[in-house]
Amino acid sequence: MKKHIKYIKTVCSFVILVAILLIGISCKNEKTAHEQFSGADSRKLLPYEELTRAKRFESLEEAFQNPNKVYKLILFNQHLESLPENIDKLTWLNSLELTRNQLTTLPGTIVNLHVLQSLYLSENKFIHWPNEVFLLQNLKRLDLSNNSLTQIPDEITQLKNLEELHLNNVSLKVINKNLFKLDSLKVLVLSHNQINSIPAEIFKLKNLQKLDLSHNQLNFLPQEISELKKLEKLELEGNQFVKHYIDSTLKKLLPNTIIRY
Repeated sequence: MKKHIKYIKTVCSFVILVAILLIGISCKNEKTAHEQFSGADSRKLLPYEELTRAKRFESLEEAFQNPNKVYKLILFNQHLESLPENIDKLTWLNSLELTRNQLTTLPGTIVNLHVLQSLYLSENKFIHWPNEVFLLQNLKRLDLSNNSLTQIPDEITQLKNLEELHLNNVSLKVINKNLFKLDSLKVLVLSHNQINSIPAEIFKLKNLQKLDLSHNQLNFLPQEISELKKLEKLELEGNQFVKHYIDSTLKKLLPNTIIRY
């Protein structure tokens, strides 16, 4: 009887040891796979300078023939009314230029473009922000200019890595204060709209380097704008500012900023 109990204990110990080893191997393999995937993503997320030099693919047909070599796809003025659902086959696409087409929506599969950094949607037929945009976590540059959007949705806060936002001529009257939660933003273009005031919360954009508010209905800016210590250029042409205000107030608030008015 004692021998039998001893045998059972030995077997149980062996089974437990094997289970622990298998769990350890599984975890190691999962970690290795994750590291490999993350490493691949990291390598394919091109620096801006390298992206500007990357080969330009200028048709979907050409791109799908070499899907793993496409980092930059330029589909400018091609009368596109939609994008193909299999756009996510372009796994390493960093920049997608869709300016001057007839798009009203984006395919849901675009969210699978995990290294997409630049998305240019100017001069299309959007009347709402495409929801898919907010799920592009590596997006740094977004241009939705010359679309009839009228507003900035609350979901803008999801674009935590966004560095450039272009909303020129989108019939914007009021700036959603959630915009000012994008603390990575360096370039903000809101020109040719109907904006008549800038919220004081603009001071939160600590990394902002260029602000274009030209051709709106502004005649003053909040004192808090003085907190934008990195601001290099401020465009104010085509507003209702008087020269005295610019010289006596604004230039004192922003002594190191080039102001055009």
